[in-house]
Amino acid sequence: MRIVLASVFVLVVAVCAAFFVISSNAQAQGPPQAQGPPTRSVVIAAPVPLPVTAPEPIPVQGNIAVTGNVNVVNSPTVNAQQSGAWNVGITNTPSVTVAGAV
Repeated sequence: MRIVLASVFVLVVAVCAAFFVISSNAQAQGPPQAQGPPTRSVVIAAPVPLPVTAPEPIPVQGNIAVTGNVNVVNSPTVNAQQSGAWNVGITNTPSVTVAGAV
């Protein structure tokens, strides 16, 4: 009788274990699901400043207006010396007479 009970017990345990394994595999697989586009982690960083390069000259014609503050740097040293006497004249001035001049 003990052998029969032991055999039944082993058979019940084996059936339960087999049922558990089969049901867990079915749950793990599940129904097929639609696949969307792949996802990726995105890291947003502060924008990188662009390097400042020397400005490129552009050809212009006519009058050009510059507004705002203008800072002239790297001005060369000019060695301009006077040679000879300077004479400054003012033209188109009226004649002036001072009355009571001594």
